[in-house]
Amino acid sequence: MSPKITSLNASVLFADPPSVIYATVYPQVSVTCAVASSLPSDVKLTPILGPTRFAAKWFPVLQRRIKDSVPENPVTTDNDGSWLDISIATQALAFFEATSDLFPVKEPYIYTSLEGNLVAEFEGKGGKLTNVVGKNVVQSFAAIKDGTILKTTTSLPFEDISNVRKELEKMTSTL
Repeated sequence: MSPKITSLNASVLFADPPSVIYATVYPQVSVTCAVASSLPSDVKLTPILGPTRFAAKWFPVLQRRIKDSVPENPVTTDNDGSWLDISIATQALAFFEATSDLFPVKEPYIYTSLEGNLVAEFEGKGGKLTNVVGKNVVQSFAAIKDGTILKTTTSLPFEDISNVRKELEKMTSTL
């Protein structure tokens, strides 16, 4: 038969969360309890997803150029190609913000197609890459110097940016 414990002496081992005390109990004298105060290091952070991407150095210039290509007052008549549709500009900015770190370092040459799409042409040491941004898709074509042509189509808005990045990385790694 075990002895009856009438008083306890507790020493705190750790607290998790801070309001709950875990202790080792010894049969002896008395119980002393203290609630641990919360520290900044007790806050659980969300996992960091990485690696963190940084936009290409040319992205702010491209961003400004695209924004400057959208009319302040939308044109009510047919567009003659001198202005970029706001929805295409928005899609292009989202696309290049998410992927600019994959493209060649040099700023792309941009213009609008006859259909009103944004075209961005990049030139690398190993070839050229053309992205055609429309309202619902981005079509990318890489012409590698060895004669190889690579193509991919990305639906907009993005469903899974990691797959888009993998496809583009395959293309741009040869540039």
